[in-house]
Amino acid sequence: MRRHLPLLLLVLGVARGATADDAEVLVHQALEANPTLESLQQRVDALQSRTLQAGARPEPMVGVEYSNMPVTAPVPGNHAMSGLQLRLQQTLLFPGTVPRRVAAAESRVRIGEASYEEGRVALAAAVRRAYLQLSLSRQLRSVTEAHLAELDRLIEAVRAGYEVGQAGQHDLLNLQLLRDRLDDDLRDYERTERELLAALTASVHADAPLVVPTPQRTEAPPTPGSLEELFERARAANPSLDRLNATESAELAAADAARREAWPDMTVWAGYRVRAAVGDADDGINQASVGLSVPLPTASARRYGGRQSEHQALARAARSSVHSTEADIRADLDGSVARWQRAQGKADTYRGQLIPDARTTLDATLSAYQVGRADYATLFHAQVQLLDLERALRVAEAGAALAEVDVAELLGTAERSPKGEER
Repeated sequence: MRRHLPLLLLVLGVARGATADDAEVLVHQALEANPTLESLQQRVDALQSRTLQAGARPEPMVGVEYSNMPVTAPVPGNHAMSGLQLRLQQTLLFPGTVPRRVAAAESRVRIGEASYEEGRVALAAAVRRAYLQLSLSRQLRSVTEAHLAELDRLIEAVRAGYEVGQAGQHDLLNLQLLRDRLDDDLRDYERTERELLAALTASVHADAPLVVPTPQRTEAPPTPGSLEELFERARAANPSLDRLNATESAELAAADAARREAWPDMTVWAGYRVRAAVGDADDGINQASVGLSVPLPTASARRYGGRQSEHQALARAARSSVHSTEADIRADLDGSVARWQRAQGKADTYRGQLIPDARTTLDATLSAYQVGRADYATLFHAQVQLLDLERALRVAEAGAALAEVDVAELLGTAERSPKGEER
């Protein structure tokens, strides 16, 4: 039931009208149900299991040996060297080896966790972009439908002028051509809507196509803080940087573990020999023995030294990637903020000045045309200009919102609470 609750809220949104949280409902559902994230989580679980393996020490060995029995009479008491040998053996790792193995394995877990968070942030951003693009497509379709209604009004006015000889046939044909072009645009918007709904359905792993309510207007969000503030936040929380930093730490830990592995491990054992008396020559006293062995490091320096150098080189490569990624993030933040600010400025200008002026111009031109004081070209230009500006307004508003999504992805934002706080 918990899995289907966000989808239920989404469907109920059709009745209550779209809100700012509808996109976040989709994001939540996608993060809960997407199989790619489930795969990444299983990889993290596998890496955690490796940590348990890395902390295991060699197991003791117990042996029993029926030794030194004469071939012709293989029973105790026939030879002084024969007996039943009991043996207990243990390999002792060099001090510090196990903690270093565990540290290297735990570092790999942090890489997996960062990769999982990277996938969450990328998926959330993709869902938000699809939702905003769906909203924009529907808004552009709504604007086009409104202009189709206005075109019908203009066509009737031009037709009336044509019938009394005040307009040419080409004027009427031009308007009808514009109307046909807008009709064709509507089919493009319908196709785009189907594609985006299919993408959203796949992202939340739903069994049936979603019903996604969208707002009639996309609010252009206020621009964020300074670039330096955003960059510092990204350095602290960007999952790609976390993954690269974790990779560097893991390689350094693996290099340290390889350095310690080169030191030889000792093996100790103890034995107890049960013997039988051999006539008067040997009374069969039981015997005990202890031993210690250390491998000769004839190839360990080359083997583990090469492994240490390999991990150190990989750590340096990860550090270089961190610097490169930080530079890319800074540039991307700068570009996203610039797009955000420009789109918001355009939306304010269109909404507050250009569109009201263009609508006033169209109404005045239509009135003048109807009394023969304006030509058709001026009327046609006023109509197309208003259409272009109203479309540009919706694109600018969506552009600001999409730039916000880009910034949120760079900052490592996956989910947001209903009030918009990042998580």
